[in-house]
Amino acid sequence: MIRTKLEDAQSYWERCVVIDPKSQDACDGLKTVYYDLAAYDEKYEVKIKELKEKMKANGLEVDWSNNKNIVKAIDPMAFFLMPWASY
Repeated sequence: MIRTKLEDAQSYWERCVVIDPKSQDACDGLKTVYYDLAAYDEKYEVKIKELKEKMKANGLEVDWSNNKNIVKAIDPMAFFLMPWASY
């Protein structure tokens, strides 16, 4: 059931990326669905790699965990929870 819902979401996010391939939100949403589906089928590993390449080509942030501003925005307490992050 979860896989079916993820596949439904996949088609939605893929359409969003087609409409606006430079949308960080659309690409991140699709990437998240691909990561979740990769637990069920290895073919999504290839899709993740291809999407990341397209994101880089469009000047988008590919690995948000490296962006300290996003980490701060997600969790203002990140300073206390992630001592390895240099603020």
